Amino acid sequence: MPRLEHLGVAIRDADAAIALYERLFGYTPYKREVVGEQGVETIFLDAGGAKIELLEAIRPDSPIAGFIEKRGEGLHHLAFEVRDIDATMQRLRDEGFRLLNDEPRRGADEKLIVFVHPKDTGGVLVEFCQRSPLPFEPEYAPFRDGQIAYYLGGQADGPPLVLMHAALGSTELETQRLLPTFDQHFRTIAVDFAAHGRSSAFAEEELTLEFFAEAVPAVLDHLGIARAHVFGFSMGGSSALHFALNYPDRIDRLVVHGMNVQWDEGEVETMADAMAGALGRDVPRWAKRLAETHGTERWQDLVRRMVIFTEALPEHYVPDDELAQITAPTLVSAGDRDRYFRIEHALNLWRTLPDARLAIHPGLDHPIQGVDPGRFAALVTDFLLDQ
Repeated sequence: MPRLEHLGVAIRDADAAIALYERLFGYTPYKREVVGEQGVETIFLDAGGAKIELLEAIRPDSPIAGFIEKRGEGLHHLAFEVRDIDATMQRLRDEGFRLLNDEPRRGADEKLIVFVHPKDTGGVLVEFCQRSPLPFEPEYAPFRDGQIAYYLGGQADGPPLVLMHAALGSTELETQRLLPTFDQHFRTIAVDFAAHGRSSAFAEEELTLEFFAEAVPAVLDHLGIARAHVFGFSMGGSSALHFALNYPDRIDRLVVHGMNVQWDEGEVETMADAMAGALGRDVPRWAKRLAETHGTERWQDLVRRMVIFTEALPEHYVPDDELAQITAPTLVSAGDRDRYFRIEHALNLWRTLPDARLAIHPGLDHPIQGVDPGRFAALVTDFLLDQ
């Protein structure tokens, strides 16, 4: 079933409704937006894995004005997020549902939307929506003899949150899917590691966790940011731990998911073989994705360098007594079906860190594409904002 994206609530007076919800929940809206085509102002409140969208008519011919005249204030619609709105519309037509618009319309919050006639849905107005993001282009911070690409978003006055992806990944491949939730609460800084994504190749540098971690203070310095929360997935989580060890005064809270800094030979062999499979064209879809992500001219060299990086990981084993020096509050997150890292690594890290929480996701494999982005990002957000 598609994820519930938001509840639409029709209101007469935006300011009065905002004051009511602030008194009721103790939270303020994170966004206000006018959708001129529909004659409404929308006000969004975060409700964990979903949102509440308050809808006020700004002209008499608005559908919301007509709704309130007939029914008064209250629940207006349920909205469900889909990956392909065109395919969803065709499926609904094939099933005999009547749609209220023939083509996807642009709605609030960077969405393409379609409504289903409530007479076909038991009297409930149902919306399907697909995110239609703005152009996703990086900015660049100087680092050594090259540049680190990063994507800046979210709330300008929000607490900074750095996001770091996995080995052979990138922001666009992995952590971008978490940004819609994080952007509601944080000033997000999603980093492409050296030699990955849009960052420089750094062809003369040895790729190590320490080297990857050094890019974080470079980006923060470039932005004039002293401290930040940090989220890291897989190699990003390992690098985040190195950043926390080397720059304890620059980190507020830390979240690591699906990561390890205590590798054994069997784990290294599994990861290195998986990477080498792309070079041998054993996994053509992955090879194509790597070429699209890192460039057709450099992806194969990056894979070779990352195989060397992986094979050297046992030499960079971080013992428990060093990990215990990380005092930042940390959420340790892992799937219990991770193909690369045994769950014991997460449990040991949770027990070793002096201030740690633990989140185990049942049935989850290693790729972060397996998490529900809204629910997962909401879990991380609750931890980072916990006072």
